[in-house]
Amino acid sequence: MDVLKLVLSLTIVKVLLVVFPVYLIAGGSFFTVLTTKWDSLIFETIASNGYSGYYYAFPPLYPYMIKALTFVTGSYNTSAFIITNVFSYVFPIILYKVFDFRTALVTELFPVYVVFSTIPYSDVVYLTFLALTFLLIKERKVLASSVAYSLSIFTFYSIAWTLPAFIVGLKKKFIKFVILPLITGAGIFFWYYRVTGTPFYYFEVEKAVWGVMFTNPIYQDVWLMNGWFTTQPWAILGVRLYPLEWLVRNVLFELFILILILYFIRSTIPEKYFYLTYSLLAFLPLLLVIGTPAISIPRLLLAAFPAFYNLKIGKWQLLLYVAICATLIPLVTLWQLYSFFS
Repeated sequence: MDVLKLVLSLTIVKVLLVVFPVYLIAGGSFFTVLTTKWDSLIFETIASNGYSGYYYAFPPLYPYMIKALTFVTGSYNTSAFIITNVFSYVFPIILYKVFDFRTALVTELFPVYVVFSTIPYSDVVYLTFLALTFLLIKERKVLASSVAYSLSIFTFYSIAWTLPAFIVGLKKKFIKFVILPLITGAGIFFWYYRVTGTPFYYFEVEKAVWGVMFTNPIYQDVWLMNGWFTTQPWAILGVRLYPLEWLVRNVLFELFILILILYFIRSTIPEKYFYLTYSLLAFLPLLLVIGTPAISIPRLLLAAFPAFYNLKIGKWQLLLYVAICATLIPLVTLWQLYSFFS
């Protein structure tokens, strides 16, 4: 019954707060608008035409899944949409098994999750493999959890930052766990070497095309106020976006997630230090970059999903949370599709 509630809740918010607003604006072309913006189009192009140039910055698992399904659907857009949305239901169901119903519900209703698990982005794929990693560890299936974590890396390279956290969660069993992710990482570097001539091509593209560089949190804020991205004339349906709005948006999302993460310190569950360490490793590196990852922080924060376990709220607070999410979801949708949100 709880699983059905999760499925119905997510379906309702997807249809009413993501798809319907776009339909009102775009009319008959709403599906094209939903499925061909930004990274969605890049993934679909890779699936259709293969890799070239800066497309090598995008991990291969998701576009290969799109390509495979297109043999059935005949449409890259449709395939990408189906894959993302199928995984969008699997992720909260796994969270329900790892944590509880409330954690799964507040996570799946989080505005950034709703939007980026509806439009064709790969985030929900790596999140599902990550959640599966936690579930398999809980079930003491170390080798299977290692496979799941490796698949998450193959979908989103940067999640490898969290690998040291599993020392806390697995202790002596970490040696058994870490072998396959290390092999996966080595395989990725070898693949880049074979197709581009250098194992570090990913990092070169990230810096050259998207301006990615390591920095500190203060300079990141300075960059958000004065950098090449936010100072462009972005607008949502004619309403101009200014750099301060990008900065405030980031800070609000960061504070919300950080507070939830730190609540693990007060938690009494046996896994508290594992979840705390993992969530901090998913969170802190985001404060140390400039370039488009700094713009994408609200979406990238989803990797710290164990933090939502600490959102212990009563019935009325839950209703307030739902109301806030319902207000923000259409805004995030339009910001992403008619400008760029994350």
